Formats: sequence, structure tokens, C-alpha cells
Amino acid sequence: MRIIKSTDFKHQQLKSQKTGELYSLSDVISEKTRSKQLFFHHDIIMPNTKSSGAHRHTIIEEVVYVLKGTVTAVSGKNKKIVEEGDFIIFEPKEKELHLIFNQSDQVAETLTFSIESEFDFTIFDESQSDMERPGVHFNQDLQDIPNDSKQWDLFLVELKANLKSEKHPEKILSLYEHIGMVELSLFRKDTFTK
Repeated sequence: MRIIKSTDFKHQQLKSQKTGELYSLSDVISEKTRSKQLFFHHDIIMPNTKSSGAHRHTIIEEVVYVLKGTVTAVSGKNKKIVEEGDFIIFEPKEKELHLIFNQSDQVAETLTFSIESEFDFTIFDESQSDMERPGVHFNQDLQDIPNDSKQWDLFLVELKANLKSEKHPEKILSLYEHIGMVELSLFRKDTFTK
């Protein structure tokens, strides 16, 4: 058993790499808990501030719990007021970009949960929106095997094309990780079908 005290939180200011806009103060609590299955973070959102840039996920579901205050959940053009004690669920099947916005004059706090997934893409820009991971199935060892190798080959080509044009070091590293995982999945497909 591990106990993480709130006094151990070390929030960092999130900031847009493109515009310099300041977002929430955030701490990835799952790093402190050393959780291998869950990803969760605590955000302190100042008045008239967004929690992050608009984004969506290709695989994971994001669940946001409003700990304090009132926020606006934004998904595409859809906006809903969410109050303290309420939950927001952003599903990966939703194609709109989403974010949390504190439009009030009080500080708000949220706790966001999701699962860890090495195959998830976080899409911040609609120009990346066609980068969807093709379907897989699992073998008896619970390894993911591509359903359609041709779709996966095209996906790999697209990832490599994005790598050539990407400038941000964190995104470059993420693309390398995804390329490696796709190549491993394609290797499994070849190995298990022979």
C-alpha cells in the first residue's frame, strides 16, 4: 500500500507550445503512485483559463471529476456547465476536440482519470485527425495482432510522414514510440500467420 499526501503534489504550469497561452497548474499523480495501469492528474484551473489545449484521444476514455468550483466542458461546439461533484466523460469515439474551461471568477480543481495505453494518440490539431490506429485482435498470449496488415502498413507510412514534419521533441519521441509499437504488431502478425 502507498499513500500519497496532497502536500506531496508539485504542480507545474501547463503552457501551449504554439501560442504561449497559460493553462492549468497540473500534477501527474500517477507518476507518484507508480501506477502501471492508470493515468491520473490533478489540475488547478484559474478563472478564465483552460485546463489544456483542445484535444482528443484515439483509444482511451477520459473521465474528469470536478473537485472544486464550476467548469465548462467543451466538446466541439457543444458546451455544458459542470459543477462540483459532477463527472465528465470524453469518449474516444467522439471526433470533436475537447477541453475544460473555467469561465467563472473562482479557482476550480479537477481530477482526470484514464487508462495507460501505449497505442493511444493525443490529437491536438485536426490536421492529425485521420491518424486512427487500425483494428487489432488479441492472441492467446494477449498480444495485439493487426486485423488488416495493409491498413497497418498505411498507418506506419503515415506515422513516418508525420515524423518528418514534426518539430516538437516530445511529439517526435511519441511518434518513434508509436512507430516501434506498430512495427512490433506487424512483426507479430507475420510471425503468427506463418
